Amino acid sequence: MNKLISFIFIFFVSISFFCCDNPNNSIVLEKKVEKFSINKLLASDKSSFHSFGKSVAISKDIAVVGAYRDGIEFKNGKAGVYVFVRKHNKWTQQVKLSPKDRQSGDHFGESVAIDNSTIVVSARRNKEGEKYYGAVYVFIKSGDSWIQQTKLLANDRAVSKYNNGFGTSVAIDNDTIVVGAEGSSDDGKTENGAVYIFNREGNKWTQQAKLTANDKENNEMLGRSVGIDNGVIVVGTPQENSDGNTINGAVYVFTGNDNTWTQQAKLLANDKGNYDYFGHFVAIEKNTIVISAFAKDKRNDRENSNNESVYVFTRNGEDWIQQAKLLPKNKPKDKPGKYNYFGSSIAIQGNIIVVGASLEGNDGNQSTGGALYVFARKDKNWSQVTKFLANDKETDDYFGNSVAINGNTIIVGAIHEDSDGKVNNGAAYIISNYENNSELKYIISDLLE
Repeated sequence: MNKLISFIFIFFVSISFFCCDNPNNSIVLEKKVEKFSINKLLASDKSSFHSFGKSVAISKDIAVVGAYRDGIEFKNGKAGVYVFVRKHNKWTQQVKLSPKDRQSGDHFGESVAIDNSTIVVSARRNKEGEKYYGAVYVFIKSGDSWIQQTKLLANDRAVSKYNNGFGTSVAIDNDTIVVGAEGSSDDGKTENGAVYIFNREGNKWTQQAKLTANDKENNEMLGRSVGIDNGVIVVGTPQENSDGNTINGAVYVFTGNDNTWTQQAKLLANDKGNYDYFGHFVAIEKNTIVISAFAKDKRNDRENSNNESVYVFTRNGEDWIQQAKLLPKNKPKDKPGKYNYFGSSIAIQGNIIVVGASLEGNDGNQSTGGALYVFARKDKNWSQVTKFLANDKETDDYFGNSVAINGNTIIVGAIHEDSDGKVNNGAAYIISNYENNSELKYIISDLLE
């Protein structure tokens, strides 16, 4: 199910949906732009506490939305992953994916990824016996249908002492899947975390490697976030401790192919501090890595801190150099004990970075409707160009809790959005330009050129 908005406006003019149930639904944009469209996606079988929008992914005309909770109206477990397809700028639900061996409460859909005609879905609490070893499912497109190709499991799961969180995060690039397992315990450490690498040959997927940090320690949560592009894997480790700091966080970079991977770099923020959670989310495209530290300085100065940050690193030969630290302009000031969570989701496409701030209040009353920021790079300089707000926002919608971008199309999750009397059923918003009309250019189209 989707709801469509079309509008033209300048600066803070908002235009309402014109073909939907709620005439107050709209989006506000902080930038002079031309004409583009918004689609609001809802699950066809929405239910209260379904958490539709927990995870999102997009590839060309295919959008993927995870709803990892069963919902209070689904007694037998109805968490799932919804696939939407675009035709003539209209998005429609094509199918709902569920695994063949579905378990209630397995968190199927907590993390999703897509590359062309392959969708990857995590089920972090997939259970064997009394242990939540986790699993990852792979679906492939066959005509207008999607079929389960395989179920991925960690080869060493049987010797795991703890629930290892296999499926905490997932990423895919061509025939390589990366799976984060933030609870993995290795070499005498407890929950240091790990990532697993799977490669596809023909229709068969095989585990090729398990990666851990060279300097691993207890409770670091390596694998909380993962990304991969063209033989480079980035792994977030938000609870890593460095240089006398506590939980400042780090990101590890691995390079290689097939079953040969080596740690190339360990990335730290230039201004690292205690409890930054640097690496809670990561993204990579070509020679640019994006890293969120959405708790930056919060523990140090709850009263005055407003420094939730996103960091950009670029590659120079074998080295990765911090290029920028992104901060939002005109962000509402946090109240004591209240966070905007700028950096609660991130994605990159070309010279565009999109950043979710899922707890941002935007009505003066600390209502947490959420927001989405867009940054653009010219030469080596980054600047904020756009900010999206949902005008149908309500407290705790969490607009911006997940985000993905492909080409000139952005998809944004709002995990706690309420619709049609359903509480926290969730929604996803798609922002894109019109197809087949070169005169109607969206600002992201211009910046990607």
